[in-house]
Amino acid sequence: MSGYQHLITGGLAMGGPVKDENIDGEGVIGKKPVLNPGETHVYNSGCLLLSPFGSMKGHYKMIDLATTRKFNVTIPSFKLSAPFALN
Repeated sequence: MSGYQHLITGGLAMGGPVKDENIDGEGVIGKKPVLNPGETHVYNSGCLLLSPFGSMKGHYKMIDLATTRKFNVTIPSFKLSAPFALN
């Protein structure tokens, strides 16, 4: 079998000056998609923000199905904002 499977998501949501929260879970929104080179997986998710603005960063733990080698894929920091705070 070839391709790469998503196993675990690990991340840190930073809710502004109020509180940081670790977010870890199996797969991505409960699924463990298998991707072949050049393929993408698109999904939507959310998190509870305790302030109008925050940010998130983390990693995906993946496995190469051909070699069973596990590796991390970095999720760069990105901004979060509550819908009511958008103008």
